[in-house]
Amino acid sequence: MKNSTRFYIAGFLRNLYFYLPIFTLFLLDRGITMEAVVFSQTFYSLMQFIAEVPTGLFADRYSQKTSIVIGYFIEALGIAAVLLSPTTGGLYLCYALGGLSMAFLSGSEEALLYESAKRERVSYQKSYGKFLALQTWGMVAGTMLAGLATQIYGESSYVWLMIGTVVALGISALVSFFHTSYPAVIDDPTVGSGMFNMLKRSMVLIRKNDTVFNLTIAATLTLGGEYYLLSVYQPVFIESGVPTALLGVTFSVGLALSAFLVHRSDLFERYFTLDKIILFVTLAIAVGYAALGFSHNPFVVVIAFLLLRSLLEVTSPITSDYINEHVPSDIRSTTLSGISLVSRLAAVLQRILLTVAVAYGGVRLSLVSQSVYLVIGGLLAFWLFRRCGCVHRIHPRTKSVV
Repeated sequence: MKNSTRFYIAGFLRNLYFYLPIFTLFLLDRGITMEAVVFSQTFYSLMQFIAEVPTGLFADRYSQKTSIVIGYFIEALGIAAVLLSPTTGGLYLCYALGGLSMAFLSGSEEALLYESAKRERVSYQKSYGKFLALQTWGMVAGTMLAGLATQIYGESSYVWLMIGTVVALGISALVSFFHTSYPAVIDDPTVGSGMFNMLKRSMVLIRKNDTVFNLTIAATLTLGGEYYLLSVYQPVFIESGVPTALLGVTFSVGLALSAFLVHRSDLFERYFTLDKIILFVTLAIAVGYAALGFSHNPFVVVIAFLLLRSLLEVTSPITSDYINEHVPSDIRSTTLSGISLVSRLAAVLQRILLTVAVAYGGVRLSLVSQSVYLVIGGLLAFWLFRRCGCVHRIHPRTKSVV
């Protein structure tokens, strides 16, 4: 079996997040405040920020496959932690382990899939897009089953949905254990393969390469807030009069739209350059957040959520392809982790500010604040790309830059 096939299977299984539609409700029912729910995501970003570069070095120095397997197991442990201890402390531990898990996965998944695509002679952008799409389809399946279980069994299904998620993550780790690892190709043996040299070369590349540097900065300016959205959409739906039965259904439909758009994200480059893709998608997401923040109409709220959920990951295969074109294989995971490091620091600050907005102005104000941030960030990112001339296209089949 090819690595890419195992990636697709593991990606689908890993994202069978049965617990997502009911997670916030599960926490609120156990006396955890909404402020704590939003603030807990800070632990996710903070842990990922701390562990991002060390885990990237680990993956490049030892094994990207091992890093992926560890990441899946740690994520399962995080969900088990809040299940065993449904308290504010258990929630913080859950998100801290989730951030550590993502640090192990960040860079490693992209790096190994990129190397696999080269050896299998397939387009990385399409392969990565399919991987992300299947992850999304996993979430579709998981949330639809969760919605059905909740409708039939009510609150008694919450614990079993979380256990099912832990089991799915364990199986995805087992599938990933059989990945083929590819040795890094060192273009210049004189630079050395020690961890210090790998880290130094990665940081120099991020700083000196215009495309990589500006994509790194743009990522901090256009954080979509996926986990924040998942935390707040349920109370907003209920406040706006959206039937409870539609919580899971709407989430699943949004995921299905996301899977389609991510899988065919290469089509965006047929019509737009990188700067315009980032700008248009970011502004569209900002409109969705504004609609959620201002409207109390159930129809408008549902449509706004569908717009948000369908667009949050659509640029990932494109930006990943642009970055990987410029990164040597022997420091790929470390460089990708270094890029993520900057975004994670921005995410920590973003989530602290959103927590303050929720505490003092409510969920609606925090949604509007997120919209304003994205409008400003999208325009700044567009200006950065225009200034550096990073407006080319990468043809997926030939990998030539035009």
